[in-house]
Amino acid sequence: MSSSDSEASDTEEYVPPTGFKKISEGRVTKDKFKGKKLFLIKVSKNFKLPATLPIPTSKQHDVSFSERGISYSIWNNKDELATSDKIKLLLPDGRGSFVHSSQKIDKIFHINEVAEIPDIVIPPKKSE
Repeated sequence: MSSSDSEASDTEEYVPPTGFKKISEGRVTKDKFKGKKLFLIKVSKNFKLPATLPIPTSKQHDVSFSERGISYSIWNNKDELATSDKIKLLLPDGRGSFVHSSQKIDKIFHINEVAEIPDIVIPPKKSE
């Protein structure tokens, strides 16, 4: 494998999720975030985000939900929030470019599929 092959495999072109709708310029501005909380929700590549999500309260560690017959868990990653200042929010400036927003991320959530593991019953050994 040449170095150019390994470099090409390290990057992947971004493809928006199914149903993604690009917002029109001017709809999102820095002012629209003032006084609001910003959540970052991390999901797997093939996860189709439902119209509504159950969000864990401060007293809950995680919340389970089902979507299209598959069980999921959404949980708040408080440890990752400590490094959230490294994540920058870019907003359209109305002139075709983007500007950095000082808005901080208030919570980081992860959504994971919950594997159903069947109970395994081991029969007792037969005594001779």
